[in-house]
Amino acid sequence: MKLGVTVVVASVCLLAAEAQASSGYGNSLASPSFRYVYVENVRKAFVDAEQSRSYMASHDRELKLRFLEFQTSAEKAIADARKAGTPVGSYDLFLPAVRLQKPADVTKIDRKAYPLNLVLDVSDDKAQAHFEVTATKPWTSAQMTSLTTALRKIATSAPNDNQSEERTKREKAMLDAAAFAVPIAVTHVDDRFALYVGTVTEVASKDRAGLLAALQAKLDKLVPSLRTNLAMKDVTTRLGVTALNPVKKPIDNHPQKLPGAFHPWGPLVSGDLVRMNLAMGNVDVILMIAPKGKYDWGKTSAAMTTILRDAGIADAHRDLIEQEANRLGGERR
Repeated sequence: MKLGVTVVVASVCLLAAEAQASSGYGNSLASPSFRYVYVENVRKAFVDAEQSRSYMASHDRELKLRFLEFQTSAEKAIADARKAGTPVGSYDLFLPAVRLQKPADVTKIDRKAYPLNLVLDVSDDKAQAHFEVTATKPWTSAQMTSLTTALRKIATSAPNDNQSEERTKREKAMLDAAAFAVPIAVTHVDDRFALYVGTVTEVASKDRAGLLAALQAKLDKLVPSLRTNLAMKDVTTRLGVTALNPVKKPIDNHPQKLPGAFHPWGPLVSGDLVRMNLAMGNVDVILMIAPKGKYDWGKTSAAMTTILRDAGIADAHRDLIEQEANRLGGERR
């Protein structure tokens, strides 16, 4: 194992003189029943941006086709597990996930932490890959092992390498119909703030309406609390600002028709705008304000974080899930 790592590092170093960038492909896609995350193990060195884009586009196409091909089987495996007594519900993108060291550790999760998302590891020598499903009640070790085994078999089945014009047309039709897009989000611009609720996990068009409705419901619940909090007399003192300017609707200059200053890849501070991002599971909630005059970023960002938490981004249940993920040696997501 150590030799393999040395070889990879040496290869990267040899290419570094002419390469412009180095990265590996990864993405996440979700259905109503699960979320699938795939990150390839090997990082590639690219001589220019065009080579990088071509590589990523090719791998993105391959992953999405595989996902579309195994999605029905994976959903059936989850439905069969539910019928057999495994307490698994519809996938909840808003819940944090717990990654376990071994299947038996599922019995060590605090019962009060449910419902939560469980990571079912299906990694192989090519990539780190896993499914996330929503566990509504405690699982047994056997249930964890059984569903993980079924999903691993589905996700790692041998690909069909027989190329033909008919297959190419069929795959194009599948991708066109799925119309994956990122991010999936809803936004609101108020007098003193703007709010974004969205995810960079990709969802096929046929499943997007339900997710957008859930995102909109969350945004509608958050807006009144934020409006009240940011209208309090002491809010400028808490934020460490002289005053709050109205948040002007950002100009739509993003290639994907996203507000140029208001999407998940924007900077924390840009021009007259300040942003703070907190996560609800795999959903990003971004609060944007427009401070007037000078301000202390540390004080302002801390206050924005508190305002978001008080609005309901964090709660005792979500905190407990993350504590259990950390306690059991899992990875916070």
